[in-house]
Amino acid sequence: MPAAPLESFADLVRSALRQKEPHRLLFVFIRVDRPDGAPLPADGGTLSPIMYIDLPPAEELDFATLTRDADAQSPVWDWVMIGALSGTHGTPPTPARAEEVLQTMVRLIEAGGDLSPFVILDRAERPVRLSPAEPV
Repeated sequence: MPAAPLESFADLVRSALRQKEPHRLLFVFIRVDRPDGAPLPADGGTLSPIMYIDLPPAEELDFATLTRDADAQSPVWDWVMIGALSGTHGTPPTPARAEEVLQTMVRLIEAGGDLSPFVILDRAERPVRLSPAEPV
């Protein structure tokens, strides 16, 4: 039976909590630079990772809190790219492993790589859909 599609940030958190192995959620906040104030996404725009964090999934983790905390660090982000990292044998991923994967996510953004495997949300919690060949 296929998994139900994720309809919201809360669905993503609940899904991570239901996994057999403990997870960490990985967040990379992205600024979208677009020519002449064009709407997002815009042809010719560039993506720049601004900051990142990893958090354990928790019932109290919500999008409003995530964005408020991000804005306190740097309010110049447009999107958040979200990944999940699984632990093994009942042990959560180590901080070093989370850092390694976050750095890989940052490099993908900087290189203009394929971001389609990740959940990307805008500031209003709306999904952002990108294809590998689509300029931003």
